[in-house]
Amino acid sequence: MKLLFINHSAEKTGAPIVLLHFLKWLKQNKTVEFDVLSLKNGNLLDDFTAVSNQHFFNRKEETFSSKAIQILKKELNINKDQKIKYPQKKLDAIAKNNYDLIYANSVVSVPVSVYIKNKSASSPKLINHLHELNLTINRYCPNLNEYEKDIDLTIAVSEKVKHNLVSNWKFLQNKIKVVYAYSEITNQDTKTSNNFVVGASGLVQWRKGPEFFLLVAYYVLKQLPNENIRFQWLGKISKAHELIYEEDILKLNLSDKVEFLGFQDNPSEFYSNLDVFLMTSKEDPFPLVCVEVGMMGVPIICFESATGTEEVLKQVPNSVVPYLDVVAMGDNVIKYFKDADLKRKNGDEMKKIFQEFTPKTQAQKIYNSIEDLLLD
Repeated sequence: MKLLFINHSAEKTGAPIVLLHFLKWLKQNKTVEFDVLSLKNGNLLDDFTAVSNQHFFNRKEETFSSKAIQILKKELNINKDQKIKYPQKKLDAIAKNNYDLIYANSVVSVPVSVYIKNKSASSPKLINHLHELNLTINRYCPNLNEYEKDIDLTIAVSEKVKHNLVSNWKFLQNKIKVVYAYSEITNQDTKTSNNFVVGASGLVQWRKGPEFFLLVAYYVLKQLPNENIRFQWLGKISKAHELIYEEDILKLNLSDKVEFLGFQDNPSEFYSNLDVFLMTSKEDPFPLVCVEVGMMGVPIICFESATGTEEVLKQVPNSVVPYLDVVAMGDNVIKYFKDADLKRKNGDEMKKIFQEFTPKTQAQKIYNSIEDLLLD
């Protein structure tokens, strides 16, 4: 069995982390030869190199003529606005390795994976591990339905992702398998902050809803102005967004209560100090941060119809509020602040639910799918 995993990015974000967890599990538990192709560099490059037989990536920034870019985009049949990060001659060389199966991680990897499949003499099977919902698919691969015939199996990270593929992209239900995303916590520190900390996490961008985080903070702190409550967001933030949200915080008179902390390589210390976690995303298939804070027993509150995690969170009271209802979300934060027993009880429920979302349990399901497809 010879496999190629196509990684849309080696940045330390959700989809690459899920893939890395799987590859580490695969290397430890199975005798399988596999290579990795990373289409974009990032801070996980060394990790993917360490775990794979061969790791293909751009060792330096390469420039392409406008004509070369257009030729490659035509070959890949991709969105004209999508950036090209990998040269065609290298893709052709990779296709000659005669893989039995190609595994495309994220929708961004689909055009390249189909290209390599069709260039391969070995007629490899193709699995797409889809981590995206409708808006993101429309942005990065608006012609996804054209590739459906080339994809032998799609692994969706939630039922919500599966439903979107069937309803909006003409995918067949019997070619989709749902395997919830997974992670692991290696260090569960003890809370050290004396403040009641309400947290959020992720790349600061429209999809994650940072503006709603600020509105919840404004509402809660208006109700409880004299309490030791802090709102903190952990995650990469551009200079432009930092200036925008600093101005919002200033105008809301929240400078001593709300802060964007930026990126941290090891977020476990931040998570251990949280009392409540807000998932303010407008669209999020199954964010890993919810798995991680849930494992640590932190109550989570999300918006209805916004995230695949809702499928799990709805088992715990006070965890799902109407879409973009910042008042309802704020009221639940206040409930947790005023009722330590409720916070502890729901946190314990979170820990119980999310303890199953580990590589040990979920990676085996993915491997079974690979085996079944190759034996079919």
